[in-house]
Order: sequence, then C-alpha cells, then structure tokens
Amino acid sequence: MTPQTPSHGALAAARRALPLAELAELASRAASGRFVCRAREQKIEIYLREGRVAWAEDKLRTRVFIDQLRRRARLDQRTLRRIVRECRSTRRSLAAALVDAGLASYEDVRASLRQHIGSVIAELAALDAPRTEQHFFERSYGTYDRELTFDLSEMITRYGSLLESTLRDGASFVAVRCVGGSLLGAALRGPDEPALWCRVRNEDYGATIVSLRREHGAIEREREDARDAEPLASSTLACTHGDAEGSLARVLAQAVGEVREVSAAFVLTREPGADPLCGFVAQGLDVEQTVALARRRARCLEQGPAMGPGCIGADRSARCAGCIASKRVVSCEPDRWVFAAELPRAAAPGAVVVLMCTRRTSQGIGWAHLSTLQQALAYDAYRRAVR
Repeated sequence: MTPQTPSHGALAAARRALPLAELAELASRAASGRFVCRAREQKIEIYLREGRVAWAEDKLRTRVFIDQLRRRARLDQRTLRRIVRECRSTRRSLAAALVDAGLASYEDVRASLRQHIGSVIAELAALDAPRTEQHFFERSYGTYDRELTFDLSEMITRYGSLLESTLRDGASFVAVRCVGGSLLGAALRGPDEPALWCRVRNEDYGATIVSLRREHGAIEREREDARDAEPLASSTLACTHGDAEGSLARVLAQAVGEVREVSAAFVLTREPGADPLCGFVAQGLDVEQTVALARRRARCLEQGPAMGPGCIGADRSARCAGCIASKRVVSCEPDRWVFAAELPRAAAPGAVVVLMCTRRTSQGIGWAHLSTLQQALAYDAYRRAVR
C-alpha cells in the first residue's frame, strides 16, 4: 500500500514553528523511526511509521493513554498491569492484545491513542525552538495496523480548528480546561482580527483571564455587550427535547430549572446531527439556533487539548457524586455564556452536557452551575447503578 502523506496546508503552518517543523518534514517524507526532542528536563519522543504517528511519549504524560483506556473501557488496574507486563515480555502491541483479549473495543483503543498522542503533539508544538535539541533515529518496522496510526496533519488541524470553530464563529473568548491545564483564546478586536492564545496552569486561570481582558480592553467590550444584550422574555425553562418525565429531564429540571441565570441546558451525544438526549430552553429563545450553538461549542471538547496527567481521578470519581474531573469548555458569546463538559460513561455514554447562562451573570457563577449539573447527573447515574 502506498503511504499517504499529510495534507500540505496543515503542515505548511507547522513548519513555521520548530521543533514541530522537524517532525512535519519527516512525516512529509513518509519516514519511519523515532523522533526525539529534548528541552531542559523535558523529553518528547514521537514514533513514525511511514510518515504516520504510531506512538508518542512525554515524561509529563506517561499515563494519559492508560488512564484514558481505563476510563473508556472500564478496565480494572490489576488486569491492565498483567496485560502490560505480558506485552513488554513478548514485545507485542498493547492495543492489539487488549482488543484480541476482548478487554477493550477497537474504537476505545483508537480514541485513547488519539487522545494521548494529541496531548503530546500539543506539548511539542508549544516548545521554544531555540532551547530544544532534536534527533531522528531511522528504523524500519514490521507489520502493523495502519488504522491505529494517525496523520500528523490531522493532529495539527485538530488544535488549529479550535480557532475557526469559536473566535471565528462569534465568540470573543474561549477556554478549554482539564486536570492537566487550560488553553485560553481571546479575540483582540473582532472575529477577523488576530487572536491571542496561551496555555496556563489551572491555578493561574483566573489571574490570566483578568490580565488578558484588562490588557486588551475586553472587559469594557464585554460590559457593553452585556448591557446591550436583550433580556429573556421569560426565565422559565421548558423541556424541548427528550422524555420530559425521564431521568435526565428530572435531573436537569431539579439542578437548573429554577435558576434565573440559566437560559438553556442540554445533554448531547457525539453523533453529528443527532437530537439532544434531553434539552431545556428558556421561553423567548430560538430553539433550533440554541441547539445548533450548543452542538458547535460541544465539539470544542474534541478539538482542544487532551486531558492531562491526574485524570485517572475521573475513573474513580465516576463511582461517586463528585465526578467533575472531565474536560470542560467555556465560550463568551455576544448574548450569553456557553459551558460544556464531558459526562462520565455511567451517566450517559459518550455524552456532553451544555449549559448556557445570560451575559449579565459572571463566568464564575456559570462554572458553579455547570459543576452542580455534572455532580447531579453523576450522582443520579451512581444511584441507579447501585439499586
């Protein structure tokens, strides 16, 4: 089979940002081997097979793949350790061993690989080129499953498309947050003007937002937008999607149904174009437009950085009411705040919860309502599971 080279558009942009440029050049030549990049105490290794990314290692993200796989496939730690030991002794692919043993589905393995590799590629892209040292060790490999490798341009575009789907789509601010850190984006003047992006530690999130907004005049613009925003005709939420008497509807109604700041709440699937599993929209809002916006912002969870180290807590906390260790997104729209978060598999497999608040409330209040709704859905799933 003739190897496909990554798209030139995505890689052309990458070449402007070493050391990712070195990796992009190797991928364009369909090279096979190990790419190593060192920066002070950090070491990143990318394994290529005929120009496609087969594996990635980063000292800061040594367990992302395992943690993601445990969360998706619900593997117990003892079984996973046994399989890992066997694969190390036989030099067999861990992914293939898990699938063949029936311990994980092919889709779960591929999604976990993509999440892990994406997080390492993002770290590589963020490295300061003058302070790095890169080497490539060419090596040929035997047979392998091509579907468990990834086009480098696909991984690069995955992060670049976040700009197009948010700040180029009417939002003035977006943040993707997870246990390992946060990615922030802010429109400096307008949707067609340059945008500012940065990665920060979660403990610096609040201070960074204040600094960004103050330096670029965003606070005054947001105050003007909030003053100009049309008030809702009614703060009463009505069930627009799903079973109004079902479990999801009951949880949404109890958690945010009477909250004046909330203008809409949804539980969505990842399937494109599918109707929400459940939805509530305030009277006076266009339901179709509100659902379309919810879907677009929910997709940011797939485009932003992968969950980082420490996210193993998501698997453990899925058994209790405090499961809020998922990836979360917020965007500032002209007339509302939009918050989105992944839900634990037990609550709704592969689902996302989206919450919209009026612009006259603060971002902090919105985060609090989102956490309350996540906890309520997780607790309801736990309660039903132990009956």
